[in-house]
Amino acid sequence: MPGGLEHTQKETARKLDYLLENGKFPYCSLFHGPSYTGRMYAAMEVAKRLGSTAEGTLVLSSRNFSTRIR
Repeated sequence: MPGGLEHTQKETARKLDYLLENGKFPYCSLFHGPSYTGRMYAAMEVAKRLGSTAEGTLVLSSRNFSTRIR
């Protein structure tokens, strides 16, 4: 996974890469964990790799209760 996730969350990055490379990524995913562990970054990178960066992609952030539509 590009960026910094493979340095801070090696096992998570490896699992996400496997799912994406083998076409096994689930239809719906929830990224959870402690603050500042790369949840939003991982969600956005997965969306990019799945080709879901077109308008209409929805990403929710609980940090500030914002909604991002790309």
